[in-house]
Amino acid sequence: MHQIEMRTYPCRTSTKKINKECTLHAKYEGDSHSGLYTPIRFIDKVVKNYDEACKYIEEHDDGWYDSLAIKYKDGRKIYWLVKYEFHC
Repeated sequence: MHQIEMRTYPCRTSTKKINKECTLHAKYEGDSHSGLYTPIRFIDKVVKNYDEACKYIEEHDDGWYDSLAIKYKDGRKIYWLVKYEFHC
């Protein structure tokens, strides 16, 4: 089965750490135990809010286990919204 997960991280979290955490989660929760099929694509852009981030991800998802992240504002704070996919 195809699993899609969404996670939020503070923007100061390194992309390397985010990729590692998501890969480990996919590795342990997925049935192939291989992690993510492709690295997360980090878009260095900040959108207005969480809903805009979801919309951006939906519109720019390339399909076939594409994982991507974009920054969004929540008040004065900025976060990464990360969408990653794996087989489970």
